[in-house]
Amino acid sequence: MSISNKIFTCILTFLVFNQVVFAQDSLAIGSDEITDIVNRVASIMTDKYVDPETGRKMANHIVSRHEKGAYGKHTDIESFCSAA
Repeated sequence: MSISNKIFTCILTFLVFNQVVFAQDSLAIGSDEITDIVNRVASIMTDKYVDPETGRKMANHIVSRHEKGAYGKHTDIESFCSAA
């Protein structure tokens, strides 16, 4: 995944969940929230990315990484965003 795609993923993750994070006044996240973030970002990439094929590939990539446990060790949004 290129650096621009990583930046896009991180920004998209932040935009999707900024209200939840700031409403709780905490940057902590759990495994259910990580799964929700991954699924929502994948859905947005699939539906809205400029090039549909690239969006689908990026969505599949982050879902595959999540299924392999790449994001499971993260307990705060900053470390998750860095890993994404």
